[in-house]
Parts: sequence; C-alpha cells; structure tokens
Amino acid sequence: MRAFGLFLVALTITLVGIGQQKPTNLQATKDDSLGLGVILSSNLTNPINDDRIGNRFTQSSEHLECNQFGSRTPGYYVHFKVSVLAGKNESGDAYNASFQLSNGMQFANGFSLGVGLGIEELGAPVIPLYVDIKYNYLPGRISPFLFARAGYGFAMQVEPEEYYDNNNLNPPVGGLMFNGGIGMALFSFQRTAITVGLGYRYQKVTIPLYNYWWSSYSREVETKFNRIEILFGFIFR
Repeated sequence: MRAFGLFLVALTITLVGIGQQKPTNLQATKDDSLGLGVILSSNLTNPINDDRIGNRFTQSSEHLECNQFGSRTPGYYVHFKVSVLAGKNESGDAYNASFQLSNGMQFANGFSLGVGLGIEELGAPVIPLYVDIKYNYLPGRISPFLFARAGYGFAMQVEPEEYYDNNNLNPPVGGLMFNGGIGMALFSFQRTAITVGLGYRYQKVTIPLYNYWWSSYSREVETKFNRIEILFGFIFR
C-alpha cells in the first residue's frame, strides 16, 4: 500500500508538471529514405493568452447567473411588509397601520410556504401569528402572485386612563385572522424584490369597555374587523 501511495504521488506530480509545460508546436520534414517525418524544429506560433477573454467569460457567466434568478428560484426567503388597513367604524373612515415579517421556503413550482408575525392596532394592539402561502404565476424577474394568510391575532392589554375603573375587567381577547389578495413582485440583481399588493383582511377582537369609577356597569364588545389592505414590502433571498 505504501508503494502504491508513492506511485500515486509520483503520478500526480508528473501530470502537474506536464500540465505546466508550455505547449510546443513542432514542424517536421520528410525523409524519403525512411518514409517517416523527422522533427527538426519548433517554430509555430505560440497560443494566444489574452486575459480579457477570460474576464469577458467570467462577466458573462455572472450576468447569466443573475438573470436566472427569479420569483420561482428555490431557497429561503424573508418578506418584510408594511400595509394600510382601510375600512369604516362607528366614527367613519378608519385607517390602521400594520407591520409584518414572514420567512419560509420558495419552491420551483411557484409555491412558497412560511410563517409570519406582525404588530398592528385594531381597537387594541394585536400581534398576528400566521401561516403564509404564496403562488408566483411567472418564473421571471417580474411576476404577479396570489397570497393567503391564516392564523390567530393575539390582543394585548391596554392601560386604562385614570378616570376609568379597571377592576374585575378581562383583558382584550384576540381571534382568528385571514388575509388574501393579489400582488406584483419585481426581483433585482441583488437577490431582493419589491412587492406591492391589494387584499382583504379579517380579524376578530373582543375588547372590554372601561367605565367611569362611579359606575358599576361594564361590558365587552366583540368586533369583527373587515379591512381592505394596501401593502408594500421587500423580499430578501
């Protein structure tokens, strides 16, 4: 085994040495007495070595690789979204801000699957936790997409004002949430994308009404928010 290993080492060194030798172009003359070609000299033109050719090839390869990156390129993604939830309440038109962050996997068939978390104000601070499903219609850098999100929104406690009585009142309770719509994604050469979209948003929240300290009357209001969502976001791959 030792001899065989030495043989492999020697063979490797030999092949490396051969590969590093400059190619020699040989010119031959014909000897009629032998009927064979006899080598006299080596004066053919040396091969061209132009670094620009290699640079152009490298640049073209990199450019091709960037162009092949699109909405259906498989891999991990992070999607940050800012949206406006527009609707109506008892006071008239209502607009609420929503900030969400989701991450997951993009598949070559156009579907992506992930989970997301957010923060928004819907009568009380709400933290939605959801499953995020999306389908990219086209494989290129510009693609429309469909999205659907479903999960649960956790409502957070709100501190009452001084002239309200907070005794024996339950904290706000969240509920089921659903979000669906359409959008457009524009992917850049830096493995990022800009997204815009329009959708429908449903969220259920139960909010206790705080009463003045001199009143013993209390109640809870269950609100089912139906909002139009206008979203803007970034995808990082």
